Order: sequence, then structure tokens, then C-alpha cells
Amino acid sequence: SPSTTSPSPSSSAPVVPAPSSTAAATPAASPSGPLIPHGMSLSAVQRIMGKTYDRYNADELLSRRMSAVILASLPDFLTLEESHPLLIIGAADPHHTVGQKAEDNLPKHSKVNMEDPAMIKTMFTMALGSQDKNTPEHEKRSPVSIL
Repeated sequence: SPSTTSPSPSSSAPVVPAPSSTAAATPAASPSGPLIPHGMSLSAVQRIMGKTYDRYNADELLSRRMSAVILASLPDFLTLEESHPLLIIGAADPHHTVGQKAEDNLPKHSKVNMEDPAMIKTMFTMALGSQDKNTPEHEKRSPVSIL
């Protein structure tokens, strides 16, 4: 069987710019490893895409983003505090169906305490990426893109 190599945890993978359309969002593996979308770490892409993390296409990623929004929308799956950041991310998705689904579910979270220190830390980490110098390189998240 052919051997596959994965990038070392200390390698720095390039970041994919936010796509303007689904067709333009087909990340491909580069010689230094898979392309990493904004706001994600190499570990996050590996968790979401599984064994195909180094050769996924835009349709697969879109399908999984939609699934994540649907799961975050289920009332018994996550607490409001856990699902709220996921729905905010989903509402900002460049693909209309993902954004609309997340946006439709945000009003159900009107009771979330946005002044809770844990929620503030989560929101800042989403916006600014990993700021902790002790975070392992393969777990560092890049900041979200502002286009």
C-alpha cells in the first residue's frame, strides 16, 4: 500500500483566502501540507475532514460546514453557550445556505450571556486567532478573514 505522509505538527501550512464562490474554493494540498482556511488550525481541518484532510474539495467542506450548523442548531446537542459561537461563525459563512441556516437559528440564543468571560475569550479567539505563545504550532488558529 502506498505510504502517506502528514505534515509535521511544527510545519506552518499556508492559509486559504476566503472564497468568493464555491467553485473558487477548491483548496489543494501543497508540498508543505494542506491549505488551511481562515480561522482554523491544522488540527481542526484534520478533525473535520478526517483521512482526506490533505485533499478535500469545496463541496465536501461545504457539506460539512452545513452539517456543523445543523448540529449546532439542535437544542439537545449542545448548550446555548457552546452552540452560539458556532452559529455566529456559520452566519458569516460566504455560502448563502450555510449563512442563512445559522442566521435563522441565532434568535433562539437571545438568552446567551455575551459578557461571560468564557464567551468573551471564545469570541476573541475566533476573531484574533490563537494568541497564546504556548499553543502547539499545529493547534494554532489563524485569525478570521475580513474581506
